[in-house]
Amino acid sequence: MYIITYFDCISHWADIYADRESVVVLLSQLQDDKYNAVVERIAKKLTEAYPNSEAVRNFNITLEQKKRLYEGMPAPEFSLLTADGKSKLGPSDFRGKVLVIDFWASWCGPCRGEIPNVKKAYETYHEKGVEFLSVSIDKDEVAWRKALEDEQMPWCQVLAPQAGKEVKELYQFSAIPFIVVIDREGKIVGKNLRGQILLNKLEELTR
Repeated sequence: MYIITYFDCISHWADIYADRESVVVLLSQLQDDKYNAVVERIAKKLTEAYPNSEAVRNFNITLEQKKRLYEGMPAPEFSLLTADGKSKLGPSDFRGKVLVIDFWASWCGPCRGEIPNVKKAYETYHEKGVEFLSVSIDKDEVAWRKALEDEQMPWCQVLAPQAGKEVKELYQFSAIPFIVVIDREGKIVGKNLRGQILLNKLEELTR
């Protein structure tokens, strides 16, 4: 049975009003990759109908940035200092293994609430070759280190400078936690996965 979601409704209405410039407001809400074809088709139609529209032009810029993060695309690279200060880590350092990247912050309640689920994923799949990397966007390094002591996460931890400005731009997120799964070839295979959905994806990748 297929359950119609809020975003399915948004997609439906975007299709109906695809000839209106204001439909970019609806399109901007369709972040899941399953709507990519719909968004691209309507964006093309809008570009042809409103070639001088600033709203359409800005949306197309955002869309081009989003395309870099479609499933199957190479994961954007970064290199950040580890908690012990001895080395830097980024996605390419885990090539050959499935990698879970958890973008989070000490002040983020939902992030802290998701950590037990990430721990469960680690305990279940680390021995099967899955690596984990938590990327904090904390401004306050002291608060970050206190959270590390409190949470006792047994995988790699790095801190992104400037409250994560660069990684937020690279991975196109504004809300956290934002969890990305990368396959052994360094390609994105899942975004914004949590709880059981994350476990299901890792099970699929480690069969």
